[in-house]
Amino acid sequence: MKTTSYTNVENDETEFSISIEDILIQEETNSTNKARLHTAFEQLSSRQREAIYLKYYEEMNYEQICEIMNINYQSVRNLISKGILILRENIVSAILLIMYLK
Repeated sequence: MKTTSYTNVENDETEFSISIEDILIQEETNSTNKARLHTAFEQLSSRQREAIYLKYYEEMNYEQICEIMNINYQSVRNLISKGILILRENIVSAILLIMYLK
């Protein structure tokens, strides 16, 4: 098995290895998590998707989102909050289903 070793520059005593298998497993996990998030994102209303996109992908603050979406501050907070709850529920449900089927 091919491994890559890393040595801590500050402390030569600390050393760890990451195998190619570990890297592949992590990449597969990341890919699976992205797919779950995409599927969960599709369950949101278009307004929730828009608000979450502006907040987390475009890194806008709530006031900027209010202006773009032409809604008040509390409405933006509600859209984002409820959207995140839906995402969390859908992702957790998918994980539990996968665990149950194994």
